[in-house]
Amino acid sequence: MLADSEIAHLETVASYLLNIEYRELPDYLGSAYWIARAVSIGEQFELVLPQRRRLTTLLAMFTSLAQLGRRAP
Repeated sequence: MLADSEIAHLETVASYLLNIEYRELPDYLGSAYWIARAVSIGEQFELVLPQRRRLTTLLAMFTSLAQLGRRAP
C-alpha cells in the first residue's frame, strides 16, 4: 500500500508538471529528480503488475518532460 501512495504522489506531480508545461520549477526539482524518485520506488518495493505499469508510464512522462524542458527557452 505504501508503494501505491508513492506512485499516486508521482502521478499528481506529473499531472501538475504537464499542466504548467514544465515551467516555474527550481532546477533541483527538475525531471532528473522525479525520474530518480520513480526508479527508487521500483527498487524499494516489490511491485505487482499494475503498479509496474503505472511506474513505467510515469517514467515515460518524466522523460518526455525532460525533453520538453530542454527545448524550452
